[in-house]
Formats: sequence, structure tokens, C-alpha cells
Amino acid sequence: SEHKGGGLFRNMLCAHPPFQIDGNFGYTAGVTEILLQSHAGYIQLLPALPDVWAEGSISGLKARGNFEVDMNWKEGKLVKADIRSLSGKNCTLRAGQPFTVKQNGKTIATASAIRSNGKEYFQATFDTQKDGNYSIVR
Repeated sequence: SEHKGGGLFRNMLCAHPPFQIDGNFGYTAGVTEILLQSHAGYIQLLPALPDVWAEGSISGLKARGNFEVDMNWKEGKLVKADIRSLSGKNCTLRAGQPFTVKQNGKTIATASAIRSNGKEYFQATFDTQKDGNYSIVR
């Protein structure tokens, strides 16, 4: 349908005339920030997941530190994430529930409870190897 004043098309592209690249990329960036944030010195998984997105998955998100993240969630909680370290830097992860970090099936880190801004989170820091793969499980 026609959107003369703006808004979103059904395919979620910006309907503001003329074509608005900032509207299209801005929406994508906003959705990414709902699923993963990495601007505060750690990677936070599912920091602002809306209730209506109770189940889903995403792959190929890039986080600061040159990490690539795939994850899936169910009932609004992280089920599993896979992290690829493309540079071999230390990785600090934060999530809303306890998790374990595994490499090649072996546990290398377990998240500890922390409090930040009046909320409880779970966080773990671990060393990575360049091109290493790490599984995050509940």
C-alpha cells in the first residue's frame, strides 16, 4: 500500500519519501541492539528482548573485539550461543541467566552473578584463541 507520510512497509523498509537509507539502516541497527550489545566493554546477549519475540535465533552478529555471535532463545531466555573469536582477544560475556562457556566440549568458564544498575546479571571472562569457537549453554 501507499505510505505518503512515512512509516514502514510490510517488509520493514522505511516508507519515508524519498528513499531514506538512514531509516532502513537505523531500524536494522536498533534491532541488533535489542539482541546484542558490546559497547560497554563486554558482550551482552539479549539485553532488551521484547516479550513478543519469545522464541528465535540470529546468526552472524558482530561484536566489538572482533567476535561473531550466533544465538537462539526460547521463552525469552538464551538457550545457546556460539562465539567465534576472529582476533584471539579476551572475551567478557553477560546474560540474564547463568551460563557455561565450553570449547571443544570442555568447560572453560562459568558465569558468576553480578549486580549492575540494580539488576542481577551473570558474567564470565575467558581467554580466546584466534579463530577459536566457543559454545555458551545454560
